[in-house]
Amino acid sequence: MSEPVVKRLLSPPASVGVAIGTTGLVLAIYAFSMPNVATMHGTDAHDVNIDKARKKAAIMAGLAAGAAALLSRDLNPWILGGGAIILSDIFVRHANVTHPDTGDVVSDEQYGPPIADTGNYAEEYPQ
Repeated sequence: MSEPVVKRLLSPPASVGVAIGTTGLVLAIYAFSMPNVATMHGTDAHDVNIDKARKKAAIMAGLAAGAAALLSRDLNPWILGGGAIILSDIFVRHANVTHPDTGDVVSDEQYGPPIADTGNYAEEYPQ
């Protein structure tokens, strides 16, 4: 029998502990980067700021889970941390696409494009 190319640094019980800790770290990153889900359900659907914060939280959490997996030379933190990223992202995406009054999931076309100030009111409101 040949020995593995990369030697694991952690025993199996320690590996599970590090993976659970990585999951907690991912959830903490989402908790500190995003408003709570009730607030997101109360905002307008397809809020651009929530979507940008979601992307930022996903990148930071992915980097944290990857760093934990590389430092421990184990895949368990990557697997559990990645699962936590996927579940957190699903919760945030669902909260961001629901209409605040009806609670229904709406498409971007149904709800309308985001309102932006173009600054040219003469063309928008002709006399």
